[in-house]
Amino acid sequence: MNNLLNLFLNSQIVKTYNRNLNLNGFTPLGLFWNSKKSQYDRFDTLLFLIMKFKFKHKVSISDIGCGYGSFLAYLVEKKVNFYYSGYDINKNLIKYCIRNYPEIFFKVSYYPTELTDITIASGTYNYTATDNVKIWEEYIIFNLKKCIVKSKLGLIFNLQFTKKESFIKNNIYYTNVEFMLNKLKKEFLKVNKFYSTKSLSDIYFIILK
Repeated sequence: MNNLLNLFLNSQIVKTYNRNLNLNGFTPLGLFWNSKKSQYDRFDTLLFLIMKFKFKHKVSISDIGCGYGSFLAYLVEKKVNFYYSGYDINKNLIKYCIRNYPEIFFKVSYYPTELTDITIASGTYNYTATDNVKIWEEYIIFNLKKCIVKSKLGLIFNLQFTKKESFIKNNIYYTNVEFMLNKLKKEFLKVNKFYSTKSLSDIYFIILK
């Protein structure tokens, strides 16, 4: 994966999301979510995995693909002691976040620019702008390698999964878990997988520094 192809894929994703946001607004439907509940089920799992690090200080989190700030709102609701930075490739989403959370750091980017304890990407790599599975898997790895640089402890992300060979259907990427796990282990020192009882269609990968 080269930077030009990465930028092209990002530009196509931004166009698709802007069309959907124009139709459905800054809502779960506007980001192609099934519902707020399904997204909060994912957030419950992400928070559980974050807290397994057993921080003795206020945890700092970079959120890649932050959308309109839903994970930030979730953390506030749960009264988590945290520092938060939000990143998204869509400038309209970032403008919305800055307008609604002026005290929080947000930036148009596909990777963190500020050092934090943990980087998370919830559903960020599910929607694909290509029907080529190999290219999309290279895109995921390319982005993860950029994200891990500014993560002190590690990175947590999720994907839709299949027990069959990885495939793309209706622009959603479904990964074969063992294939992706082995691919990640070739690039990163330590990688774990986690199945959630709350978001049954997702597989979570934890990449440790």
